[in-house]
Amino acid sequence: MQFRIHITFPTLIFIFFFNGSLAASKNSIFYHPLSAKNEVAFMKVQNAQAKIDNVYGDFTQTRYMKLLSKPLISSGVFHLSKTDGLQWLQQKPFKSILMITEDKIQQSIEGKQAMVITKKEQPIVFSFTHIFLSIFKGNTEALKQYFDIYFIECNNNWHLGLKPIDSPLNKAIDSIEIIGEKYVTRILVNEAQGNHMLIQFSNISDKQK
Repeated sequence: MQFRIHITFPTLIFIFFFNGSLAASKNSIFYHPLSAKNEVAFMKVQNAQAKIDNVYGDFTQTRYMKLLSKPLISSGVFHLSKTDGLQWLQQKPFKSILMITEDKIQQSIEGKQAMVITKKEQPIVFSFTHIFLSIFKGNTEALKQYFDIYFIECNNNWHLGLKPIDSPLNKAIDSIEIIGEKYVTRILVNEAQGNHMLIQFSNISDKQK
């Protein structure tokens, strides 16, 4: 059974939509591998992310497909819980509910019966979702297991770059970029086939509104 995650994953796209000095081409994230120079700042960001128990907010996801003249845009709200996983509630262009935990993915589209898959059934899919949750949770060891890491910090903004080390990730993803302040605000995914995805977060809080 084929399972398609409409969170259209990580993602990254990658026309530079960044603001400020982080956007300058000379400061491309992939010129800044993790090293003794930036590891202290990187760990400070990761530790701060790890302390966040809940994150609520809005998302807008834009996918750029080589075969399509216009991008595919979706939007909705999300809730990430350290204990309960990710709830991704898409509201436009159609309603869907995606729930991701460490051992189960459940998705319902337009109120139809939910489709459920388990880690045992689709281990590759879960490798992707595990990484996605690790990014939000500040799970440094998980990131180092799967990616070469790049990092820049400028004022209160930070910019994280990830390049997959081995398959199956490097067969699907060329690179991932994450930008944040207190919370992650943008995720960019460059897919190996040349497609790109941008996820932008707004109205982010540790409390439900």
